[in-house]
Amino acid sequence: SDSLLAIGAQSRRISGVAYLASIATDPQARGRGFGAAITAMLTRRVLDGDETLCTLAHYNWNDAARRVYLRVGYHTTHQFSSGHIRRQSE
Repeated sequence: SDSLLAIGAQSRRISGVAYLASIATDPQARGRGFGAAITAMLTRRVLDGDETLCTLAHYNWNDAARRVYLRVGYHTTHQFSSGHIRRQSE
């Protein structure tokens, strides 16, 4: 088949630190290691250069992504949360 099964991007934060983003796997191809393969390949590309650090982020509720990133060797250093801002009634 000629269909796209997984994708990811490598970029830089404003600070200059390497950052992986938009890592995704086609729902029908999940559980077959494609997400881990994309993450590992992008990470290796960063670390094979002069970089000593590569970062990424995921939504806290995304346990599947967390498991992939832990398996590849990432670990959690920061946790953020967000919510809706309610307008005060006048």
